[in-house]
Amino acid sequence: MTFWEKFYSLCVVSDVKPNNVAKALGFSSAVCTQWKQGLQKPSYEKASKIAKYFGVSLSQLLDEGPDSDNAFLQSLEEMKQDKQKGKVFVPHTIPDIDRINPEPKQTDIMKKILDQMSTEDLIQLLGEVTIALQRKQGKAE
Repeated sequence: MTFWEKFYSLCVVSDVKPNNVAKALGFSSAVCTQWKQGLQKPSYEKASKIAKYFGVSLSQLLDEGPDSDNAFLQSLEEMKQDKQKGKVFVPHTIPDIDRINPEPKQTDIMKKILDQMSTEDLIQLLGEVTIALQRKQGKAE
């Protein structure tokens, strides 16, 4: 499988559009077109952000060949099963902290999402939120 096929499959299973993922991670949407057309592959930095966003390994995302494809397809199948069980996809990053302004309905959704996260993921999320808030307030290095 090519990078684009893997990336697009992750987007489909997660109910997100490739351009929205690119935007959330700070890329131009034009890179999605270039990846789709096979004109270029993502840089290591972009691929790392995408792998983290979807919670897959970088090697599963970038490596091509039967072993990598099998590992990737296994991860994709687990994501599909989680979706069938009603689990909500939660990106593994906080793309734009300034836009988070929960209303009562959003708060209920956020509580459901947080209930599904592991303790380790919650700790990581808290760290990312803390850093983002410090930057927003001009206190981060």
